[in-house]
Amino acid sequence: MRPSKNTNDKINDFKGTIVRLVTTLKKYRIGIVIVIIFSIISAIFSVVSPKILGKIMTEIATGVVSRFQTGVGINFDKILHILIILIVIIGIVYLMTLYFLMVVSLYGKEYLICKRNL
Repeated sequence: MRPSKNTNDKINDFKGTIVRLVTTLKKYRIGIVIVIIFSIISAIFSVVSPKILGKIMTEIATGVVSRFQTGVGINFDKILHILIILIVIIGIVYLMTLYFLMVVSLYGKEYLICKRNL
C-alpha cells in the first residue's frame, strides 16, 4: 500500500498496522533481541567507563598527595589494573558495536531482497 498524497491523514487501523509489522518482523526476532540486549549492555558500559577513569584520576591525585606527605608515590600497579579493566570494557563495547552493525546490514540486505522479489 502506498500512502496517499496528503500526508496529514490519520491512521485508520493502528492495531492492524502494528499486527502486520510484528508478523513481518517475526522472522528477525532473534537478531532484534540480540541487538537490543547488546545496545543495553553498551549503554551501561558507556556509563561505567567514565567512572573507571575517575578511579584512575583519584588514584593519581592520592599518589601525588601521599608523595608530599609520606614520601610514597603513585601506585602504578593499581592504575595498570584499572586500565586493563577499562580496555577490556572498551573492547567488549567495540565488538558489540561491530556485531550490531553486521546484524543490521545483513538483515537489511535480506529485507530489501525479499521486498524486491514481491
